[in-house]
Amino acid sequence: MEKTISIVSAIDNNYAQHYGVMLVSLFENKRLDTNIELYLIHNILSKKNKKKIRLIVSKYKSKINFIQINPDKFKDCHVDNYVTVATYYRLSLESLIPKDIDKIIYLDSDILVLDDLIDLWNINITNYSVGAIPDTLDYDANHKKILEIPESATYFNVGVMLINLNKWRESNIEINAFQYIKNHKNIRFRDQDILNILLHDKCILLPPAFNAMVFSPNTAWYKEQKKVYIVHFICANKPWLLWSKHPFKKRYYFYLRKTPWKLYIPRKFYIYPDITYTNIKYSFLNKYPKIFNILRYAKKPFKLFKA
Repeated sequence: MEKTISIVSAIDNNYAQHYGVMLVSLFENKRLDTNIELYLIHNILSKKNKKKIRLIVSKYKSKINFIQINPDKFKDCHVDNYVTVATYYRLSLESLIPKDIDKIIYLDSDILVLDDLIDLWNINITNYSVGAIPDTLDYDANHKKILEIPESATYFNVGVMLINLNKWRESNIEINAFQYIKNHKNIRFRDQDILNILLHDKCILLPPAFNAMVFSPNTAWYKEQKKVYIVHFICANKPWLLWSKHPFKKRYYFYLRKTPWKLYIPRKFYIYPDITYTNIKYSFLNKYPKIFNILRYAKKPFKLFKA
C-alpha cells in the first residue's frame, strides 16, 4: 500500500544547491511504495534555481509546491553573515501549509537522507506538537537557564522535525514566536531557541538516527549506530567547503553529481600556516576551474572528490 509523506523545507538562493542535493538523496533512498509531496518556502528564489529544482523533482516523478513568503513579516528578526532571514521561515508553517495537512516532516537543506523516511513518518505524535532529536547543546544547563526552560527539559535540534500541525495551530506557535522575537532581541540560536521555549514540554524525543549530527568519524554515538536515516551537516564543517574533512563529504559529492549543480566548484580556499603541496594544488585549481573539473571527473580524481 502506497503512502504519501509531506515534507517542507525553507531556503534562499544561497542554499538552493544543497537543497537539490538533499532532494536527490531523499529520492534515491526512498522505497517504491513511498510517495513524496514537497513544500518549499522561499523568498524570491531565482528562476534558474527554481528550474533546477523542478528538473530534479520531475526526474523522480514527484510533486513540489513553491510557497513564496512576504519578507516584511520577518523585519524584527535578527540576521547576520551566518543566519539569514530564511532561518525563521519555519516559524510560519501553520499558516503557510494547507489546512488539510495535519502532519509534516521539516527538513533543513544541509542534510543527506540515507534511507526511506516512512519509519519516521509512522511515529505516533498525536499527543505532541513535535518530534525531534536532542541537540548537541542539550548538556548546556546555563543556556537552558537563559531561555528559562527547566534543566530537566531536553533542548532539541530543529533541523529535522516531525510536526503535528494541528497542535501547532492550537498553540498559536506562529503568533507566540513573533511576539517573543519582538520582545527579545538577543536570541543566541534564533528560531531554535524560540521553538524550544515554546515546545520543550510538547516534544517527543526521536532516535538520533533520524538526525545524525556527525562532526567526524570519531563522533562517539555515531560509531554505535547500526542504521542512520539522516545526516545533518551542523556548524561550520560543511561538506561543500574546500577545506572540509567531513566523513560524509564524498557522499555529498556523489549525490551532487546527480543534480543540475554537478559542475559546482568549491572556491573557498583557506591558507593554512603550513604551505603544503595540497594547498598549492587547490589554490591553482581555484584559478583554473576548467582544469579542476577535468581532473575531478578523470579516472583517477583527487581523493577529496572520489565517491
